[in-house]
Amino acid sequence: MKKKILLGLGAVAIVIAGVASFSAWEAHIINVTAHIENALAVTPDALNFGTVFPQEYLLSDPFTVGLSTSFLAQTDAHRVDYVIKQKTKCICTEDGVREGLCKEGDYAPVGWDTHSCPQGYTAMLSLCPYLSKVSLDDNTISHPSYFQGEYCYPAVERHYSSDLNYSATGWAGHSCPEGTYAVGGGVIENEHSMGPQGIAEPGAVIGGETYPEFPHWTFSEGETGYVAQNGGTAQTCKIYVDCMTIVPDASGILTLGVNNSHSWTVDLKVPPFAGYVGQDWPAGCPVLMDAEPTGTDMGCDLWIEVTNINRNSTD
Repeated sequence: MKKKILLGLGAVAIVIAGVASFSAWEAHIINVTAHIENALAVTPDALNFGTVFPQEYLLSDPFTVGLSTSFLAQTDAHRVDYVIKQKTKCICTEDGVREGLCKEGDYAPVGWDTHSCPQGYTAMLSLCPYLSKVSLDDNTISHPSYFQGEYCYPAVERHYSSDLNYSATGWAGHSCPEGTYAVGGGVIENEHSMGPQGIAEPGAVIGGETYPEFPHWTFSEGETGYVAQNGGTAQTCKIYVDCMTIVPDASGILTLGVNNSHSWTVDLKVPPFAGYVGQDWPAGCPVLMDAEPTGTDMGCDLWIEVTNINRNSTD
């Protein structure tokens, strides 16, 4: 086998040498260029529910996902497929303020490639499980509210790990049960700071580690959850992961000249705090277990991501 490999490499070297000997006599240049534009335009870029109260129901102003001016002006593409994903929102920490690390302001999104908060930020308590994404337009798939009046979809469930004995920079994770999908998570009962952490899902890179294999925690095919690395001081703490029985993504298809835009709304049914649950709150509906009953900030980012651009005018 080694001899065959060596002969192969020798043959390649001979061909390259032959090409080089002829290339000196003439040259041909192929000029390759591309002009990149966004396919979608999204307005507005923020939805702020402000101060809300337990068990209150709120409906956002609409936001629009539409074909961009550049896409509307071109002639060789006609359809854009997109998905609306929920991801962790990050908030600047006291250390981040003190050390001048929060370059993006009070809040920041996770890195598109790392799924982790930037330096100086930490993950907010997740608002994602309590949000819907609903459109009445054609060629859309909505994600309905978990709250259905007299009951809740058995979709938002929080699962806790056992006590995790972290080494200084150790890793640990916790998975959603089979048939459910991670939409949030975090670390509790920690006395010291944590390192990179985030939702472990296909495509996620967290702290330089790539799904599905993280140190001390490997996810099986299709399994999702939450992973976290310690921040430098050995400690004992727990990981929790919020799971849903339905995929929380919404999606749409925009077709040039047919439906150039979609209008979406987001609703929020605010869950109550543990120990302060009203009598009309349906059994089995979520409660906020790890939040203070006053002054709790929660957040969620909605990412509108293009999944396909179709250049075939027949589809």
